[in-house]
Amino acid sequence: MMKFNSPAALPYHTYNSLFLSLPFNEIAETGTLLALFAQHCEAGYKAGKSPQELVESFWNEYAADLDDNARHHLLRYFIQYIERQVVLFDSVEDSLFEQTHDMNGPGSMKYLITSHDSEVVRAALLEKIRHFSMRLVLTAHPTQFYPGKVLGIINDLGKEIHDHQLENIRLLLMQLGRTTLVNREKPTPYEEALSLGWYMEHVFYHTLPDVLYRMLRELDQDVTTFENPRLLALGFWPGGDRDGNPFVTADTTRLVADRLRDAVLRGYYRDIKQLKRRLTFRGVEEIIAKAEEKIYNTLYNPEKKDGYTRCQDLLDELMLARTKLIADHKAHFQEELDRLNRKIRVFGI
Repeated sequence: MMKFNSPAALPYHTYNSLFLSLPFNEIAETGTLLALFAQHCEAGYKAGKSPQELVESFWNEYAADLDDNARHHLLRYFIQYIERQVVLFDSVEDSLFEQTHDMNGPGSMKYLITSHDSEVVRAALLEKIRHFSMRLVLTAHPTQFYPGKVLGIINDLGKEIHDHQLENIRLLLMQLGRTTLVNREKPTPYEEALSLGWYMEHVFYHTLPDVLYRMLRELDQDVTTFENPRLLALGFWPGGDRDGNPFVTADTTRLVADRLRDAVLRGYYRDIKQLKRRLTFRGVEEIIAKAEEKIYNTLYNPEKKDGYTRCQDLLDELMLARTKLIADHKAHFQEELDRLNRKIRVFGI
């Protein structure tokens, strides 16, 4: 029913056809009638019919045997079907991003650096980034984002589409078909923060340090000692806004801040557990194992004193491990260690 020409069109129509194979009683009829409804509305709109006339004439032509209750249910199925088609199309576009965008073209970090490739301009750029900071503030209206459970499905769906895993795509579409895409009640500021926090934990936690790394690498700067790791910073509006929202209190802000801190620490804990599987070298693994334990205590056992209260303490221990890794073990897996170091310098504790 969608008519467009783009690289996403063919995979979208291919995977969209899977909707009709899902074992839902009403989905096959909904998909068939929705296509007819779209054609009917397009033709009727050109003929100057009103929305009410379009719907009524569709019932008379294609669903004359349905009572009012059944017709209302069908309209609701149409909306649910379209909502899921939008999710599918977004996932397809996400999976094709590297194919549909010039990753080194205008707007990219590499293009910025290479287009100003002179000693004078580069020196000015280096001086600028040592003192400049850009804060990306995450905010959204309560109706503008999906619940966390849906974001998880979308994220997984994009990965499976990228890898062309047809059976996994079908299973995720089945899950999507039985999962509510909207909040039934207006979320509280804290619930808004939880939903938006998904992006912080699963997108920006990885992206901001990576952008900083690629820029510093292009400028031949040491990413571990760069004095302005907050060049790209992250702000958070839900739960902290002071624009007269009566539902945002000091307690709400404290809860949201704690939740965001926990999300960052969970990222550190996941990363250091993975790092521990690689840095199995004498003199290094002991430091990493101790850091893992202290991050765990900071996150899950705050009553214990053996945790982190300062970001610098964690960084100092990781830098000690880095020094030993370079000196004694030929810097094996140094990049993995540096990646965690960058995240900690950007997000702190």
